[in-house]
Order: sequence, then structure tokens, then C-alpha cells
Amino acid sequence: LDMNTLPVRSSLQFTLSCAKSSAVMQVTTNGPPLPGRFSVSPSTGGVEITTNFEFSASVWSDPNLPVTYQFGFVSGTSGGNLVTQGRSESSFGSSNLPAGDSNLQYQLHCFAQIFDSLNAVSDASATVEVSPEVNTTLLEMAIMS
Repeated sequence: LDMNTLPVRSSLQFTLSCAKSSAVMQVTTNGPPLPGRFSVSPSTGGVEITTNFEFSASVWSDPNLPVTYQFGFVSGTSGGNLVTQGRSESSFGSSNLPAGDSNLQYQLHCFAQIFDSLNAVSDASATVEVSPEVNTTLLEMAIMS
């Protein structure tokens, strides 16, 4: 079988036969946590460095506990995921964020990754508006701290 070809959350039975003997194996496959909600607040009116954004994931479920959460945003320069809260059992977190892309009305894409104890993962996303900070003194203080 090729990797990742079995259906998720399924019970499968395999039978191996050789001459007059056979063996049966029952296999249950894992799946990612079942969808819940993900939000980032405020969704509009945020300002880089100064606005504290609240990340919240709720109502996610999985039989393979504990469920863990990781939050972050997508870098406007590299396109890579930048983590603001590493994987933990906390389903909420907060962070300051950089300004979004001016060509996209300062939108910034945020994400949540929700894992079960077997490392199956579900992804969720939300978009927020983060304007640049115009007060250069505040920016300098934030960079220095």
C-alpha cells in the first residue's frame, strides 16, 4: 500500500492466506482532530506591534488525547508559517503581529494547527487586518525591547 492511502477513522480487516492457513488482522486508522472553530480578534483595526491579537480554537475533538494547539501567521516576505505560540494544550493565546501587505489592504493570514496525540493534524485559518505603526518611537521601543 502507498503511504496515506487508507481512509481516515476506519476499521479495516486484512486477511493473509497461505495454503490451508490464514491470519486475520483488524486495523483502525487514525484521523486528524474533528473541526471546531478558530478565530483571531480583533479581525480589523489592528496596528502592528501595539495591538494584542487573541487567538482562540474551540470545539475541536479527537479520541486520541491530549489535543494540542499551535498558532501563528504566514510571513508576507517568505510565505512560510511563523509560529507565535508553540504546540501546547492551551487552546488560546495572544501575540502582537506585523503589518499586513499594503497591496492586500493590510491583510495578514493567521493559522492554527490542531494535533492529536498521534500527530494527526488539522489546519484552520483566519485573516486579520494589521496596519503599520506610524509612530516611529513606538516601533523603535518595540525593536529594542
